[in-house]
Amino acid sequence: MASWREGTKAEYDPYIRKWLDFCMKVKCDLVTPPVPTAIDFLASSFDGGLSYASVNTACSALSYVLLIENSKIPFGQLPPVKHFVKGIFELKPSLPRYRTVWNVSTVFNYPRCQPNIADLSLKDLSLRLTLLLLLLSGQHCQTVYYFTMDNMELSEDKCVFKVTDKVKPGKDIIFHPSSMSIIPMKEGYVQ
Repeated sequence: MASWREGTKAEYDPYIRKWLDFCMKVKCDLVTPPVPTAIDFLASSFDGGLSYASVNTACSALSYVLLIENSKIPFGQLPPVKHFVKGIFELKPSLPRYRTVWNVSTVFNYPRCQPNIADLSLKDLSLRLTLLLLLLSGQHCQTVYYFTMDNMELSEDKCVFKVTDKVKPGKDIIFHPSSMSIIPMKEGYVQ
C-alpha cells in the first residue's frame, strides 16, 4: 500500500474499512477469505445502494488486499468475480453524465475572431494559451497547471513541457505546429 498515491488511498480506504467490518460480522479471514464470501461483500455493497462504478472500485481495493488460495490471479480478475461485476453493470449500467458531446469547432473558432496575438491583453493571451494547451495536449487540468516556462523547450517546430511534479501518469507533452499552432501563441506569451 506504500506504492499507492494519496488519491488511491482516499478512494480505496472506505471500501477496505467496510470489508473489515464485513469480515468481523461474517467471521471470515480478512486476507484469505473464500471467493464466494468476498463476492457476497460486493453483493451486499450493491444491495446497499452502491453504483456499478463504486462496486468496481471496491473490487479493485479488494484485489490489493486479498490473497486467493491456489491462485496467482488477483481477486478482481477471477472469472466468477468478473462475471459478477459485469452482471452489476448490466443491472445498473454506468452511463455518461452528459448525453451530448460539445462541438470543439466552436472553441477552435473563438480565437479566430479575437485580435492578433500582439494586440491581446496579458489576461486574454493567458486564457487563449491555456485553452489551446488543454485542447491540443489532451491532458488533465492538473497536468497543465504544472506547465512552467522553466521546464519548457521551445523551438521553431515544437514546444515540449517536462512535468517534474507528481501528476497522473503520462509522458512529456509535445506540441507540433498546425493551422491552430500553439508555437506563435507561446512565443507571444514568453515575450
